[in-house]
Amino acid sequence: MSAKLSRRDLLKGASGLVGFALLSACGPKATPTTAPAAAKAEPTAAPAKEEATVAPTQAPQPATERIKLAFQQGEAVPGSVGTRTNDKAMMERYGMDIEWIGLGYGQVSEKLNLQAAADEVPDISVCLMNINNDFRDAAFLKLNDIVEQHAPDYRAYMDKEPQANSKWRIYASDGGLYAIYVYLQGPWWGWVYRKDLAEKLGFEGKLNTVDDYYNYVKAAKAEDSNILGASIIGGSVHTLAWNFRGQFGSHGTANTNWDWWTMEDGKWVDHRLSPMAKEAVDYTRKWWVDGIVDPAMETNTGWEKQPNEWKQGKLILGPNEYQGFSDYDADVPNMAIVSTTPPSGVTGEKGMLGNNCGWNYWDYVIGRNSKYPVEAVKMLQDYYTCDGWTFRTIGVEGQDWTKRDDGKYVFTQQVLDKFVQEQKESGIDGLSVFRKHFGYETAWVEVCDPQTTANVNYAYVGNQNTEESLTNYDLLMPWVLDQDQYWLPSLTPEEEEELKTINTDLGTFHSETWQALLTGKQPMSEWDNYVKEMESMGAHRVEEIWNTAQERHNASM
Repeated sequence: MSAKLSRRDLLKGASGLVGFALLSACGPKATPTTAPAAAKAEPTAAPAKEEATVAPTQAPQPATERIKLAFQQGEAVPGSVGTRTNDKAMMERYGMDIEWIGLGYGQVSEKLNLQAAADEVPDISVCLMNINNDFRDAAFLKLNDIVEQHAPDYRAYMDKEPQANSKWRIYASDGGLYAIYVYLQGPWWGWVYRKDLAEKLGFEGKLNTVDDYYNYVKAAKAEDSNILGASIIGGSVHTLAWNFRGQFGSHGTANTNWDWWTMEDGKWVDHRLSPMAKEAVDYTRKWWVDGIVDPAMETNTGWEKQPNEWKQGKLILGPNEYQGFSDYDADVPNMAIVSTTPPSGVTGEKGMLGNNCGWNYWDYVIGRNSKYPVEAVKMLQDYYTCDGWTFRTIGVEGQDWTKRDDGKYVFTQQVLDKFVQEQKESGIDGLSVFRKHFGYETAWVEVCDPQTTANVNYAYVGNQNTEESLTNYDLLMPWVLDQDQYWLPSLTPEEEEELKTINTDLGTFHSETWQALLTGKQPMSEWDNYVKEMESMGAHRVEEIWNTAQERHNASM
């Protein structure tokens, strides 16, 4: 990245939630039921580094035969997949027909697991890294040869810095590349709250610790019985406990967010057994029992209700919530939703943010039985050309955007008028209107040079309330970079099988016990018994397996 351009310039116009035109950058924060899935990270021998290829400036040539691909994508707005501006234009751009299949929040894991088990994965599908690892060539096509021969732009992207430093993560332990991943750079999560309400109640400027936020919500609920309190989209009390872990001394995230694995002195440690976890669980229990938390978090809040409940004033705090929620106050008089860094713990311990920068948890896979795998990969790799990235980000030149004399890209007046009109008619926020027509914005994925990226992203300015998101980025990114992030190493087939056997019962026991502790149905005096039972069920053996794999990985680097 050019030193002459600040990250604000690079991301000019970027909105809060960013994805690879699929779903959010981070996976659903569901209640955990198992220990972390075995991550197939680096191959035994790291793949050879290919020479970087200059990205073409033209779209791929249409296929000579009119083919049809089934393309399964995540959708930000229900029913939008297949009707978005880019969806229609893609068929013309690539000279093929596309059967669009939309999956809403929370549907991807269940749907794709069923498809993979039945060997019925579509030609292209959004996927999660753990599902990819679980099924591999039993359901998904191994892409090494196709990427080598037909995806020069993706290979070049993989070999750029900083992507190349951790490229081993996207290869399975058999050396296979089973998905097209994207490398993301940006903070999606922050502590989000109602600044206007905090000012009214005398808390603004004084929200420094988790107890301060507890008292803020408690005071607000005392004044307004309609307030539900604190909530996290797609989260549960388990998620809230994870969000408190940093405040009680459990630092470092492993592989993906929302687990309790970390490293101490170079060794993997399961912090679900730690004294820090006990304190985090006990503190979360206090928030639940005292009514500080939205009742829906007993199980899972889902993905649909949060925006409206923020706008209605029912939700007033998001501990580790999408920082883009700060845009939801745009059309609500006298409401000010802001994003900020995490508070400290009761003893001053630093909090954590659930941001995962790097090779993303989400990916695209090719169904093993696809008739047109080469065409599918070519279509996906077009995203890694500057022209293709621009197309996926803001649409078609002349139809959706034009380029000003100063080099900046702007939406056409027709597009802007459509946004405004639909907002008035539907009542949904501007960001959702944008996603309905263009899908997920991709401004935190750097494919073009920094100046071009900044010019393209300028199109967002003025209609997506993006200045606040840019401010959030500047505020939160240093916090993210300061966090320790670790990646679980790859396992042998024998280790994978043993982990699966142990984790089945271990994960269920952990989840059920914590659910009872977090919601006050069991006393905290049961904690020691919980730890003993976890140990007897093989918790330390799981640590041994991961540490053996880590030693093997260290020796290979």
